[in-house]
Amino acid sequence: MFGAVAAAAALMPQKSNAQICRGEWSFSPVITVTNNVYGMAYGLLLNTATPYAWMPDVETRFAAPQSMDTPMGKAKISYWDWELRNLAIGYRVTYMSKTTPFGFSFRLNWEKRGLRTTMPEGVIAPVGATAEGYDPNYIYFNRQTISPEVLLRLRFGNYITATYNPILEIGGSYNFAVACKGLSQSTESINDGFRGVIGLGIGNTETHFQATLRYEYDFYNWFNEDWSPDGGLTHPYQGLKTNLGAVMLNVRFGF
Repeated sequence: MFGAVAAAAALMPQKSNAQICRGEWSFSPVITVTNNVYGMAYGLLLNTATPYAWMPDVETRFAAPQSMDTPMGKAKISYWDWELRNLAIGYRVTYMSKTTPFGFSFRLNWEKRGLRTTMPEGVIAPVGATAEGYDPNYIYFNRQTISPEVLLRLRFGNYITATYNPILEIGGSYNFAVACKGLSQSTESINDGFRGVIGLGIGNTETHFQATLRYEYDFYNWFNEDWSPDGGLTHPYQGLKTNLGAVMLNVRFGF
């Protein structure tokens, strides 16, 4: 019996693969910051220096390109966020097969996203929609969502013995609006919808370090153009159409 075990061990690679040594599942809290310089720097430093399962993954997203059409032309969108107006907090469960190149991740998020916009001349914001001290055409739109996300993952190359492997991620999330601010605080004034995600990256199978560049796109209009606060007399969001994309850099230890 012992001789058979010793013979089998001798046939194993002398340098074992970390993906084989560790389990197929990983669990971690996740924080996503958008267009925030401090958050981006902190995320890169934290995720590359602390390979501990209990530490949250900090993802950095740059929301561009973004645009919003109005009846009077395009609104101007301010990108940089110095006050953490765009923040997502969630928990992620990831599975990566030991013997096949396939895996997936499921994440449940609470997310707050905002649009700081300056409307074209002629688009008049209702009383209370603008912030004191700003241009009268300035409107800040904010929405909070609960967003379950599923990503399918595919590794290329010899993922059993190779140190580095290309990674493809594809999937998306469905965003359920639970609160909003702007021209209205009624969630009936905004839409739920699907956000698609595709990513390419590279992973180290020995250390579980990986870097992925993702692109996200909202396949829906933030605003419900048919919504009316007064039984159909007015439609504050009529003609407002969003076109929102984001580039995300994900650098972390994990699957």
